Amino acid sequence: MKKFLTLFTLMLMCFNCTFAQAASYTLYYNGQQHEYSGSSYKLMIDDKYIETSVEPLIFNDYTLVPIRDVFESVGASVNYISLKQEIYVNYGNTHIKLAIGDNTAYINSKTLSIPGGITPMLISVNGSDAKTMVPLRFISENLGFTVDFNGDEGLISISTASAFSSSTITNYQFHVYDDLTTTMEIYADKPLSSMSSPKLTDSNVLYFDIDNCGYSLPNSNDISTGAIRYLRLGSSDGKTRIALDVNNMKSYKINLSSDKKVILISVTAYPPETEDNQNTPVNTDGKIVIIDAGHGGSDPGASGSTGGKTYQEKTINLSIAKKVRDILTENGVNVIMTRDGDTYPSLTDRSDLANMYNAVIFASIHSNSASADTATGFEVYYSTKNNSSVTGLSSSELAAAVCKSIDSKISIRNRGVKTADHVVTRTCTMPAILIEVGFMSTPSELSLMITEEFQNDFAQGIANGILSVIDKANPPQN
Repeated sequence: MKKFLTLFTLMLMCFNCTFAQAASYTLYYNGQQHEYSGSSYKLMIDDKYIETSVEPLIFNDYTLVPIRDVFESVGASVNYISLKQEIYVNYGNTHIKLAIGDNTAYINSKTLSIPGGITPMLISVNGSDAKTMVPLRFISENLGFTVDFNGDEGLISISTASAFSSSTITNYQFHVYDDLTTTMEIYADKPLSSMSSPKLTDSNVLYFDIDNCGYSLPNSNDISTGAIRYLRLGSSDGKTRIALDVNNMKSYKINLSSDKKVILISVTAYPPETEDNQNTPVNTDGKIVIIDAGHGGSDPGASGSTGGKTYQEKTINLSIAKKVRDILTENGVNVIMTRDGDTYPSLTDRSDLANMYNAVIFASIHSNSASADTATGFEVYYSTKNNSSVTGLSSSELAAAVCKSIDSKISIRNRGVKTADHVVTRTCTMPAILIEVGFMSTPSELSLMITEEFQNDFAQGIANGILSVIDKANPPQN
């Protein structure tokens, strides 16, 4: 590789006159130091310049960029598993799996080779922290984007517009809290290209339009909950209009999830007037907790075998998450599940829901795995990038309370509270934790994890920990 890079450097020097600005770096990768002398490129996404922690690097005419900086800026979720050096990118219906030093990529159900023999790399520039660098064009085009390379101007441009082929509104669901606030999620099969600003008519119809979109739902859907009477849809000139017939509405919020596939709606009604309570303000005591069952749908997570049977992580996660929900609900807590079936919300969908609904606590439930079949124990993670106590409770306090509570209910090893930069916890605006229940890769521990008794006790530990601190937690201020 060092020989290749030297040859490439000479090629760059020959063509340097056509580029805007030269750049020189000392790169560290594959255990060696390399001198890089090439051109400095600016990166533009949808006509906006973006700053990256490492400037784009050119290897054998292929551009490498820091994956998180670039693709999270367009709403994709990026997750890096350091133990396996694996990279996961999720955007809409596209799921990409890569590995450091591996020329093979997995895109949904297909196996592809990355062109040019290029592989994802961990690269340190001038001695800084190593960044995960990936081939820009390969990932962009497989996500449906277009890439334009202008060497004369030193500019690399990405357009996401091509990713938005005609989409269809396919489903919706709603929840209601205290008979006042109704939350609704409206789902599309593909990312939505654009959504107009909502408008409220004099006849109490709240509506907005979506470009390049159709729908498979009935034209009129009876909601009759809280301030929402009906959800209605109509199409004209390639647009779908979504309208809510509302009554006694105090306020509303309408946002699009980061992967642009879910419309998030929250509508709050005025409380009813009574003789004892005229002009009562909206009830603010109904705190919302988000319980996230990790993985799901096309992403089964880890797997393990015991007693001649194989079990998937997504199933165990969901079973425990439902038990936590039931315990919290019995104690008067409003709970929203990121999934209550075998579906796959993206990582950012999960935190988007929590942020949209001003939840006071977010708890994600996972099951662990390791290369050795002897690892045991549970652990609780939080992100140092989301550890403010501005809402009255910090993520570290929440993690400590839940960890202590779980330890009092079960007998497996307590691996303690740890920090990690998980997408679902660091992108929340409220205290957020990720709980690893145990190791599916260890048959003896898995045999416990699949039992009803263990799951009940573990769920009780999580719920008790949340209940012990929820009085300190207040909704984030938008």
